[in-house]
Amino acid sequence: PLRHPTVQTNNIQQTLTRPALIHDSCFMLRDMRYNTLMEPLTWSALEYEQRARSNDWFWAVGVIALGGAILAIIFGNVLFGVLIIIGALTLVLYVLRHPRHVSFEINTRGVVVDGVLFPYQTLESFWIHEHRIPNKLIVKSQKVFMPYITLPLEGVPASDVRERLLDHISEEEVKESLSEHIMEILGF
Repeated sequence: PLRHPTVQTNNIQQTLTRPALIHDSCFMLRDMRYNTLMEPLTWSALEYEQRARSNDWFWAVGVIALGGAILAIIFGNVLFGVLIIIGALTLVLYVLRHPRHVSFEINTRGVVVDGVLFPYQTLESFWIHEHRIPNKLIVKSQKVFMPYITLPLEGVPASDVRERLLDHISEEEVKESLSEHIMEILGF
């Protein structure tokens, strides 16, 4: 018979049940079933690859936005014309800002992206695209508004990521979403 480990706290004896994890003093998780330490797999990467844009790119965005706004005004939709101009300005400001470093972690509770935990219960499957530089981890989520979570695997071996995730979710080939592919072609 399999006996669950017990922990004595405040004169109350508690039996640890599945998953039988307790915090260790060095902030690692100890799996009491196997008595092994499981360190979280952590890495960081830039949130996106910044590409150099020429002045021609900025002129093209300005001309297209201005043309779209003028057409919207001609057709009697001033509000849409203003929205096009605001969108173009937002796009230019986004391109000019520098990418920040984002931290990633795979632990026993789920996948953590910049401090936001995605528990394994909300994740369906994953796929690692190893033909890209850097490799990309695509995690399929059950969330409606964010069905795919894409993480760059910069400085971490894909085999380590695969080994950690296979303990919790299945590996199924996942294609990048169309919107992400279009944004990549446009340089975002």
